[in-house]
Amino acid sequence: MKISMSNMIVRIFVIIFFLQLFVIHNILGQTEGSGVAKYFITIHKKNAIPQNFMGELAFERMKSIFTFDKNTFETGMRKDTVDENGNKLIMVSKGRVTDKIGSIVYSDFNENKQVLRYFISKKPFIIIDTFVMPKWTITAELKEINRFKCQSATTHLFGRDYKVWFTTDVPVSFGPWRLVGLPGLVVEAHSLDQEVQFSLSSVSILEKEEKIEAPSNGDIIHGYKAFHELEEKKLEEKRKFFQSRVSEVTQKHKGVQVGLINVSFNRFEKSLD
Repeated sequence: MKISMSNMIVRIFVIIFFLQLFVIHNILGQTEGSGVAKYFITIHKKNAIPQNFMGELAFERMKSIFTFDKNTFETGMRKDTVDENGNKLIMVSKGRVTDKIGSIVYSDFNENKQVLRYFISKKPFIIIDTFVMPKWTITAELKEINRFKCQSATTHLFGRDYKVWFTTDVPVSFGPWRLVGLPGLVVEAHSLDQEVQFSLSSVSILEKEEKIEAPSNGDIIHGYKAFHELEEKKLEEKRKFFQSRVSEVTQKHKGVQVGLINVSFNRFEKSLD
């Protein structure tokens, strides 16, 4: 059976077309759910000196790792201000120091665990914990943020109420810190007490999936509760030290209240609940 030249050309184009579809399908299959998102972060607690830094979220289908506050060397700071009653307030920060690895939140849906790398003063700790899945309430509220079609959701997590905007344009269940489990990437999030804020600055999809691994550089602690208790113990030691200095400051500044804030222990987590 002879095949005409025109039929042969048609068949070649059909084969090429399906080969292109196959290649595109495989590329999408490899890159779907794999990418990097960068966030602006602000922590501004009441009567405290605000912290501003960048965070980077790397994600694949079932894992993510959020890294922030890298290479920080913050010396002591002082800020003169007034409180809500008009009283003079001196805010003093002892400063904070991190390393080139930074603080990390690693989330793994497959193994149902989260691994955190947090600092107490200059010392890093690896906190191995079970996966904490926020209980989300997805609302009907919609808006566009940086060309992303977004929907809002709310949750209570570690002592704060959050309002979050996520987009299914990037269909992955990850976001900054522990804000995971939504049907799309978190674009914006803020605590209702206005102390914590995350804002997406860029997102890119990777052509090749990068390997995401849990952090391992630090002293191991099992459970965030145990880490929290250790942190509170260290904080109490610092409070006693600072308290011994308060009388000296108030004697020099008559009628002035002194607020002593250790910025190193500012956490997204406000409490254990």
